[in-house]
Amino acid sequence: MPTDGAVVGLDSVGAFEGSRALRNHIRRVAQTSNMVMSSNTCRFKRTRGNRFSGHMRVQGITTDSGPRLQVCDAYSPGHLFVSTENLVGTSGWSEQQAEFTTSADTHLLLVRAIRPVSNKLDNQIAGTVWIDSVRLNAE
Repeated sequence: MPTDGAVVGLDSVGAFEGSRALRNHIRRVAQTSNMVMSSNTCRFKRTRGNRFSGHMRVQGITTDSGPRLQVCDAYSPGHLFVSTENLVGTSGWSEQQAEFTTSADTHLLLVRAIRPVSNKLDNQIAGTVWIDSVRLNAE
């Protein structure tokens, strides 16, 4: 579900792994709530220990609150299990990974790229983020 001001597509140049990466180009936009940049619902094996990993790179991301990857309950997105580090400015590919524990009533997970709203006066965001090799593994 792309947000106004963002153009999402596949980029075949410079993928981390394979032939394409997800590319999200953001035109300078102000936001008053969290910006969901892309999302995907995943089947989930019920287990207590889980591992999430993915790769991201950014170019020209403005403000103090940049994109990150999150894993949450698909039926209750406010129930966040893990959020990766905040990426701003320009950087090459970096691995984002975390371990997390789900509750017994979790049946479906949502993996999403999100940019939480910035509290800065100049909170407009612009730039490009690439996402590749996202994996969700039960241990």
